[in-house]
Amino acid sequence: MLYKVTSPTFAMAIGYGTTSIISLTINQKWVFKANHDWMIVVKYYLTYLLTWTLSILVTEVASNYFHFIESIIPLITLLVTTPTNFLLSKYWVFRKTELKEASANE
Repeated sequence: MLYKVTSPTFAMAIGYGTTSIISLTINQKWVFKANHDWMIVVKYYLTYLLTWTLSILVTEVASNYFHFIESIIPLITLLVTTPTNFLLSKYWVFRKTELKEASANE
């Protein structure tokens, strides 16, 4: 709906921004049950930037070097970026301090 009153680029930017905030909130509160910390926000958006960059690189390689069918490239990209994003989120972004304290005591 937004692209009809603005431009597709602006609508996409608003969509990405909005969904990233929603995703951060859901991941922080329900998935990883992490306390609010500004470093989490910084790490989350660094992870977001990394996986976005990775998706561009996978798309570039899949289309220009391996010549995959264009319609399956987004699926290939998801197969790479989704686990990468989850693992970075679990072990870096939302890593609980209790885990660090527990491993320091062992």
